[in-house]
Amino acid sequence: MTITAAAIRPALYARVSGDKQVEDDTIASQLDLLDRGALKDGLTIPAELRFIDDGYSGETLLRPALERLRDAAAAGAIDRLYIECPDRLARDYPYQMVLVDEMRRQGVEFVFLNGDLDETPEGRLLLQVQGMIAEFERAKIRERSRRGRLFAARSGRVSVLNKAPYGYRYVTKLAGGGEARYVVEFAEAQTVQEMFTWCGIEGCSLNQICKQLKEKGIVTQTGKTDWDRTTVRDMLRNPAYMGEARFNKVHTVPARPRLRPRRGVPEYPRRPTGKQPTPLKDQIPIAVPAIVEPALFQAVQERLAEHRKHPGQATVDPRYLLAGLVVCRDCGYAYRGRVQGKPRRYQYYRCTGSEADRLPGKVRICGNPSIQVERLDEAVWSDVRSLLLEPER
Repeated sequence: MTITAAAIRPALYARVSGDKQVEDDTIASQLDLLDRGALKDGLTIPAELRFIDDGYSGETLLRPALERLRDAAAAGAIDRLYIECPDRLARDYPYQMVLVDEMRRQGVEFVFLNGDLDETPEGRLLLQVQGMIAEFERAKIRERSRRGRLFAARSGRVSVLNKAPYGYRYVTKLAGGGEARYVVEFAEAQTVQEMFTWCGIEGCSLNQICKQLKEKGIVTQTGKTDWDRTTVRDMLRNPAYMGEARFNKVHTVPARPRLRPRRGVPEYPRRPTGKQPTPLKDQIPIAVPAIVEPALFQAVQERLAEHRKHPGQATVDPRYLLAGLVVCRDCGYAYRGRVQGKPRRYQYYRCTGSEADRLPGKVRICGNPSIQVERLDEAVWSDVRSLLLEPER
Protein backbone atom coordinates (compact mmCIF):
# COMPACT_ATOMS: atom_id res chain seq x y z
CA MET A 1 0.00 0.00 0.00
CA THR A 2 1.38 3.40 -0.99
CA ILE A 3 1.53 6.01 1.76
CA THR A 4 0.47 9.50 0.64
CA ALA A 5 2.56 12.55 1.56
CA ALA A 6 -0.19 13.75 3.89
CA ALA A 7 0.05 10.54 5.92
CA ILE A 8 3.84 10.63 6.33
CA ARG A 9 5.16 11.92 9.66
CA PRO A 10 8.53 13.53 8.79
CA ALA A 11 11.33 14.45 11.19
CA LEU A 12 14.82 15.89 10.85
CA TYR A 13 18.08 15.50 12.70
CA ALA A 14 20.84 18.13 12.54
CA ARG A 15 24.15 18.40 14.37
CA VAL A 16 27.27 20.54 14.47
CA SER A 17 30.11 19.68 16.80
CA GLY A 18 32.53 22.62 17.11
CA ASP A 19 32.03 25.85 19.05
CA LYS A 20 33.21 27.74 15.96
CA GLN A 21 30.47 26.08 13.90
CA VAL A 22 27.93 27.11 16.54
CA GLU A 23 29.16 30.71 16.45
CA ASP A 24 29.07 30.74 12.63
CA ASP A 25 25.44 29.55 12.78
CA THR A 26 26.11 26.63 10.42
CA ILE A 27 23.26 24.77 12.11
CA ALA A 28 20.86 27.29 10.55
CA SER A 29 22.12 26.55 7.04
CA GLN A 30 21.85 22.82 7.73
CA LEU A 31 18.25 23.21 8.92
CA ASP A 32 17.40 25.28 5.84
CA LEU A 33 18.79 22.52 3.62
CA LEU A 34 16.73 19.87 5.40
CA ASP A 35 13.55 21.95 5.28
CA ARG A 36 13.97 22.49 1.53
CA GLY A 37 14.56 18.76 1.05
CA ALA A 38 11.29 17.98 2.86
CA LEU A 39 9.37 20.66 0.91
CA LYS A 40 10.45 19.06 -2.36
CA ASP A 41 8.62 15.96 -1.15
CA GLY A 42 5.59 18.05 -0.21
CA LEU A 43 6.24 17.76 3.54
CA THR A 44 6.56 20.23 6.40
CA ILE A 45 8.46 19.11 9.52
CA PRO A 46 6.67 20.09 12.77
CA ALA A 47 8.61 21.72 15.61
CA GLU A 48 8.24 18.71 17.94
CA LEU A 49 9.97 16.44 15.39
CA ARG A 50 13.01 18.67 14.80
CA PHE A 51 15.91 17.09 16.68
CA ILE A 52 18.94 19.38 16.93
CA ASP A 53 22.25 18.74 18.73
CA ASP A 54 23.97 22.11 18.58
CA GLY A 55 27.62 21.80 19.60
CA TYR A 56 27.74 18.05 20.34
CA SER A 57 30.45 15.69 19.11
CA GLY A 58 29.53 12.89 16.73
CA GLU A 59 32.04 10.58 18.42
CA THR A 60 29.50 9.59 21.07
CA LEU A 61 25.89 8.41 20.97
CA LEU A 62 25.07 10.18 24.24
CA ARG A 63 23.44 13.35 22.85
CA PRO A 64 20.19 14.88 24.14
CA ALA A 65 18.43 15.36 20.78
CA LEU A 66 19.59 11.96 19.51
CA GLU A 67 18.20 10.34 22.67
CA ARG A 68 14.83 12.01 22.06
CA LEU A 69 14.93 10.98 18.39
CA ARG A 70 15.50 7.32 19.28
CA ASP A 71 12.68 7.47 21.83
CA ALA A 72 10.32 9.00 19.26
CA ALA A 73 11.25 6.34 16.70
CA ALA A 74 10.68 3.57 19.26
CA ALA A 75 7.25 5.06 20.03
CA GLY A 76 6.31 4.95 16.33
CA ALA A 77 6.05 8.74 16.00
CA ILE A 78 8.27 9.00 12.87
CA ASP A 79 7.88 7.64 9.34
CA ARG A 80 10.68 9.47 7.52
CA LEU A 81 13.89 11.07 8.83
CA TYR A 82 15.78 13.77 6.91
CA ILE A 83 19.55 14.07 7.53
CA GLU A 84 22.18 15.95 5.57
CA CYS A 85 24.67 13.05 5.52
CA PRO A 86 25.61 9.99 7.61
CA ASP A 87 28.37 12.01 9.35
CA ARG A 88 25.70 14.13 11.04
CA LEU A 89 24.18 11.00 12.56
CA ALA A 90 27.52 9.69 13.88
CA ARG A 91 31.20 10.01 13.06
CA ASP A 92 32.09 6.31 13.17
CA TYR A 93 30.60 3.84 10.70
CA PRO A 94 29.65 1.23 13.37
CA TYR A 95 27.62 3.88 15.22
CA GLN A 96 25.95 4.88 11.95
CA MET A 97 24.86 1.32 11.27
CA VAL A 98 23.65 0.78 14.84
CA LEU A 99 21.36 3.81 14.56
CA VAL A 100 20.21 3.11 11.00
CA ASP A 101 19.42 -0.56 11.67
CA GLU A 102 17.68 0.26 14.96
CA MET A 103 15.36 2.90 13.49
CA ARG A 104 14.68 1.04 10.26
CA ARG A 105 13.39 -1.88 12.33
CA GLN A 106 10.99 0.64 13.88
CA GLY A 107 9.66 1.63 10.45
CA VAL A 108 11.71 4.81 9.87
CA GLU A 109 12.71 5.65 6.30
CA PHE A 110 16.03 7.53 5.99
CA VAL A 111 16.60 10.37 3.52
CA PHE A 112 20.23 11.55 3.27
CA LEU A 113 20.34 14.72 1.19
CA ASN A 114 23.81 13.92 -0.17
CA GLY A 115 22.65 10.53 -1.46
CA ASP A 116 20.02 7.89 -0.76
CA LEU A 117 20.74 4.97 1.55
CA ASP A 118 21.06 1.94 -0.73
CA GLU A 119 19.97 -1.22 1.07
CA THR A 120 21.67 -3.57 -1.40
CA PRO A 121 24.85 -5.36 -0.25
CA GLU A 122 26.83 -3.18 -2.65
CA GLY A 123 25.24 -0.01 -1.29
CA ARG A 124 25.98 -0.94 2.33
CA LEU A 125 29.56 -1.81 1.38
CA LEU A 126 29.93 1.60 -0.30
CA LEU A 127 28.61 3.38 2.80
CA GLN A 128 31.00 1.37 4.98
CA VAL A 129 33.99 2.24 2.77
CA GLN A 130 33.00 5.93 2.74
CA GLY A 131 32.74 5.92 6.54
CA MET A 132 36.15 4.28 6.98
CA ILE A 133 37.81 6.68 4.52
CA ALA A 134 36.27 9.69 6.27
CA GLU A 135 37.43 8.38 9.65
CA PHE A 136 40.94 7.79 8.27
CA GLU A 137 41.08 11.33 6.82
CA ARG A 138 40.00 12.87 10.13
CA ALA A 139 42.68 10.92 12.03
CA LYS A 140 45.31 11.95 9.48
CA ILE A 141 44.34 15.63 9.67
CA ARG A 142 44.41 15.56 13.50
CA GLU A 143 47.86 13.94 13.52
CA ARG A 144 49.27 16.43 11.00
CA SER A 145 47.84 19.30 13.02
CA ARG A 146 49.30 17.89 16.25
CA ARG A 147 52.78 17.47 14.73
CA GLY A 148 52.64 20.93 13.18
CA ARG A 149 51.70 22.58 16.46
CA LEU A 150 54.36 20.58 18.29
CA PHE A 151 57.04 21.73 15.84
CA ALA A 152 55.87 25.34 16.11
CA ALA A 153 55.98 25.17 19.93
CA ARG A 154 59.50 23.73 19.94
CA SER A 155 60.50 26.57 17.61
CA GLY A 156 59.23 29.06 20.20
CA ARG A 157 56.31 30.39 18.17
CA VAL A 158 53.62 32.14 20.18
CA SER A 159 51.01 31.36 17.50
CA VAL A 160 50.34 27.92 19.06
CA LEU A 161 49.15 29.61 22.28
CA ASN A 162 46.30 31.56 20.64
CA LYS A 163 44.47 33.44 23.41
CA ALA A 164 46.59 35.57 25.75
CA PRO A 165 46.01 35.56 29.53
CA TYR A 166 44.96 38.61 31.55
CA GLY A 167 47.74 41.22 31.37
CA TYR A 168 48.59 40.54 27.73
CA ARG A 169 47.12 41.17 24.30
CA TYR A 170 47.51 38.57 21.56
CA VAL A 171 48.82 39.97 18.26
CA THR A 172 48.04 37.69 15.32
CA LYS A 173 50.46 36.76 12.53
CA LEU A 174 48.67 39.11 10.14
CA ALA A 175 48.84 42.09 12.50
CA GLY A 176 52.36 41.21 13.67
CA GLY A 177 54.01 41.13 10.26
CA GLY A 178 54.11 37.34 9.98
CA GLU A 179 54.95 36.55 13.62
CA ALA A 180 52.38 36.26 16.41
CA ARG A 181 53.32 37.60 19.84
CA TYR A 182 52.09 38.66 23.27
CA VAL A 183 52.04 42.39 24.01
CA VAL A 184 51.85 43.61 27.61
CA GLU A 185 48.70 45.57 28.53
CA PHE A 186 50.16 47.92 31.14
CA ALA A 187 46.97 48.63 33.12
CA GLU A 188 46.22 44.91 33.48
CA ALA A 189 49.89 44.11 34.06
CA GLN A 190 49.91 46.44 37.06
CA THR A 191 46.96 44.50 38.51
CA VAL A 192 48.84 41.23 37.96
CA GLN A 193 51.88 42.60 39.79
CA GLU A 194 49.67 43.67 42.72
CA MET A 195 48.08 40.20 42.90
CA PHE A 196 51.50 38.51 43.06
CA THR A 197 52.66 41.03 45.70
CA TRP A 198 49.55 40.48 47.84
CA CYS A 199 50.05 36.72 47.77
CA GLY A 200 53.84 36.30 47.74
CA ILE A 201 54.90 39.18 50.01
CA GLU A 202 51.88 40.17 52.09
CA GLY A 203 50.62 36.58 52.46
CA CYS A 204 47.03 37.26 51.41
CA SER A 205 44.68 34.34 50.79
CA LEU A 206 42.78 33.87 47.54
CA ASN A 207 39.59 35.19 49.15
CA GLN A 208 41.40 38.31 50.34
CA ILE A 209 42.80 38.92 46.85
CA CYS A 210 39.33 38.57 45.32
CA LYS A 211 37.96 41.05 47.86
CA GLN A 212 40.70 43.62 47.21
CA LEU A 213 40.22 43.38 43.44
CA LYS A 214 36.50 44.04 43.82
CA GLU A 215 37.07 46.94 46.22
CA LYS A 216 39.45 48.55 43.71
CA GLY A 217 36.78 48.22 40.98
CA ILE A 218 38.93 45.99 38.76
CA VAL A 219 36.97 43.78 36.36
CA THR A 220 37.92 40.38 34.97
CA GLN A 221 38.86 39.65 31.36
CA THR A 222 35.18 38.94 30.67
CA GLY A 223 34.00 42.15 32.33
CA LYS A 224 32.77 40.71 35.65
CA THR A 225 33.17 42.68 38.88
CA ASP A 226 33.29 39.55 41.07
CA TRP A 227 36.54 37.58 40.91
CA ASP A 228 36.47 33.83 41.41
CA ARG A 229 39.03 32.08 43.61
CA THR A 230 39.74 29.57 40.85
CA THR A 231 40.45 32.37 38.36
CA VAL A 232 42.88 34.04 40.76
CA ARG A 233 44.56 30.75 41.60
CA ASP A 234 45.06 29.85 37.93
CA MET A 235 46.52 33.29 37.23
CA LEU A 236 48.98 32.99 40.12
CA ARG A 237 50.08 29.59 38.81
CA ASN A 238 50.52 30.73 35.19
CA PRO A 239 54.29 30.73 34.35
CA ALA A 240 53.67 33.11 31.44
CA TYR A 241 53.81 35.99 33.94
CA MET A 242 57.49 35.27 34.62
CA GLY A 243 58.20 35.16 30.88
CA GLU A 244 57.72 31.43 30.20
CA ALA A 245 54.38 30.46 28.66
CA ARG A 246 53.78 26.73 28.36
CA PHE A 247 52.41 24.71 25.47
CA ASN A 248 50.69 21.35 26.13
CA LYS A 249 49.74 22.20 29.73
CA VAL A 250 46.76 19.85 29.54
CA HIS A 251 46.02 16.68 27.60
CA THR A 252 42.85 14.87 26.56
CA VAL A 253 41.61 11.84 28.47
CA PRO A 254 38.34 9.85 28.35
CA ALA A 255 35.60 11.64 30.26
CA ARG A 256 34.88 10.30 33.73
CA PRO A 257 31.29 9.52 34.71
CA ARG A 258 29.56 12.29 36.64
CA LEU A 259 27.95 11.73 40.01
CA ARG A 260 25.38 14.36 39.07
CA PRO A 261 25.01 17.10 36.42
CA ARG A 262 26.74 20.30 37.47
CA ARG A 263 24.69 23.49 37.70
CA GLY A 264 24.60 25.29 34.34
CA VAL A 265 26.20 22.33 32.53
CA PRO A 266 24.28 20.13 30.05
CA GLU A 267 23.20 16.74 31.38
CA TYR A 268 25.00 15.09 28.48
CA PRO A 269 28.63 16.21 27.96
CA ARG A 270 29.28 17.80 24.57
CA ARG A 271 32.52 15.84 24.25
CA PRO A 272 33.28 12.26 25.32
CA THR A 273 36.62 13.49 26.66
CA GLY A 274 38.03 15.56 29.52
CA LYS A 275 41.22 17.47 30.32
CA GLN A 276 44.01 16.67 32.77
CA PRO A 277 47.25 18.54 33.58
CA THR A 278 50.24 17.34 31.58
CA PRO A 279 53.42 16.39 33.50
CA LEU A 280 55.86 19.30 33.64
CA LYS A 281 58.50 17.38 31.65
CA ASP A 282 56.09 17.15 28.67
CA GLN A 283 55.26 20.87 28.63
CA ILE A 284 57.11 23.07 26.14
CA PRO A 285 58.23 26.55 27.34
CA ILE A 286 57.78 29.53 24.99
CA ALA A 287 59.39 32.88 25.77
CA VAL A 288 57.00 35.84 26.24
CA PRO A 289 57.42 39.26 27.91
CA ALA A 290 57.64 38.90 31.71
CA ILE A 291 55.36 40.85 34.06
CA VAL A 292 56.70 39.63 37.43
CA GLU A 293 60.17 38.60 38.58
CA PRO A 294 60.91 34.86 38.68
CA ALA A 295 61.80 35.12 42.39
CA LEU A 296 58.37 36.60 43.20
CA PHE A 297 56.67 33.96 41.07
CA GLN A 298 58.43 31.18 42.99
CA ALA A 299 57.52 32.80 46.30
CA VAL A 300 53.86 32.76 45.25
CA GLN A 301 54.07 29.06 44.30
CA GLU A 302 55.48 28.28 47.74
CA ARG A 303 52.69 30.28 49.36
CA LEU A 304 50.02 28.45 47.33
CA ALA A 305 51.59 25.13 48.29
CA GLU A 306 51.33 26.13 51.95
CA HIS A 307 47.69 27.07 51.45
CA ARG A 308 47.04 23.59 50.05
CA LYS A 309 48.64 22.01 53.08
CA HIS A 310 46.82 24.27 55.57
CA PRO A 311 43.63 25.62 53.94
CA GLY A 312 42.55 27.74 56.90
CA GLN A 313 41.97 26.30 60.36
CA ALA A 314 41.83 22.56 60.80
CA THR A 315 38.29 21.23 60.83
CA VAL A 316 36.90 18.56 63.10
CA ASP A 317 33.50 18.46 61.41
CA PRO A 318 32.37 15.04 60.17
CA ARG A 319 32.13 14.09 56.53
CA TYR A 320 28.70 14.40 54.96
CA LEU A 321 27.72 11.43 52.79
CA LEU A 322 25.29 13.31 50.54
CA ALA A 323 27.10 16.67 50.29
CA GLY A 324 27.28 17.69 46.62
CA LEU A 325 25.02 14.80 45.54
CA VAL A 326 21.67 16.19 46.66
CA VAL A 327 20.41 19.00 44.40
CA CYS A 328 17.82 21.65 45.26
CA ARG A 329 14.64 21.25 43.21
CA ASP A 330 13.99 25.02 43.16
CA CYS A 331 17.35 26.63 42.30
CA GLY A 332 19.51 23.73 41.11
CA TYR A 333 22.36 24.32 43.56
CA ALA A 334 23.79 21.40 45.53
CA TYR A 335 23.26 20.86 49.25
CA ARG A 336 26.31 20.93 51.51
CA GLY A 337 26.93 19.97 55.12
CA ARG A 338 26.80 22.55 57.90
CA VAL A 339 27.20 22.48 61.68
CA GLN A 340 25.19 24.94 63.78
CA GLY A 341 24.52 25.62 67.42
CA LYS A 342 26.57 26.12 70.62
CA PRO A 343 27.41 24.36 72.83
CA ARG A 344 25.42 21.52 71.28
CA ARG A 345 26.22 21.13 67.60
CA TYR A 346 23.49 20.19 65.11
CA GLN A 347 24.35 18.86 61.65
CA TYR A 348 22.35 20.01 58.61
CA TYR A 349 22.31 19.81 54.84
CA ARG A 350 21.80 23.29 53.47
CA CYS A 351 21.15 24.55 49.92
CA THR A 352 24.05 26.63 48.62
CA GLY A 353 21.55 28.93 46.91
CA SER A 354 20.36 30.08 50.34
CA GLU A 355 23.87 31.24 51.36
CA ALA A 356 24.36 34.74 49.98
CA ASP A 357 28.05 34.91 50.85
CA ARG A 358 28.80 32.00 48.49
CA LEU A 359 26.90 33.38 45.46
CA PRO A 360 27.79 35.89 42.74
CA GLY A 361 26.52 39.31 43.75
CA LYS A 362 26.11 38.11 47.36
CA VAL A 363 22.34 37.79 46.88
CA ARG A 364 20.37 34.86 48.28
CA ILE A 365 18.30 33.16 45.56
CA CYS A 366 16.67 30.24 47.38
CA GLY A 367 14.43 29.96 50.43
CA ASN A 368 14.46 26.18 50.87
CA PRO A 369 15.06 25.27 54.52
CA SER A 370 17.90 23.16 55.86
CA ILE A 371 17.31 19.51 56.69
CA GLN A 372 18.86 17.47 59.48
CA VAL A 373 21.64 15.17 58.35
CA GLU A 374 20.20 12.13 60.13
CA ARG A 375 16.77 12.50 58.49
CA LEU A 376 18.08 12.84 54.93
CA ASP A 377 20.74 10.14 55.31
CA GLU A 378 18.15 7.73 56.70
CA ALA A 379 15.64 8.50 53.93
CA VAL A 380 18.20 7.95 51.17
CA TRP A 381 19.65 4.83 52.80
CA SER A 382 16.15 3.39 53.18
CA ASP A 383 15.58 3.71 49.42
CA VAL A 384 19.00 2.26 48.61
CA ARG A 385 18.49 -0.64 51.01
CA SER A 386 15.10 -1.51 49.51
CA LEU A 387 16.72 -1.53 46.06
CA LEU A 388 19.53 -3.81 47.20
CA LEU A 389 17.01 -6.23 48.68
CA GLU A 390 15.30 -6.56 45.29
CA PRO A 391 18.07 -7.61 42.84
CA GLU A 392 15.57 -8.04 40.01
CA ARG A 393 15.10 -4.25 39.96
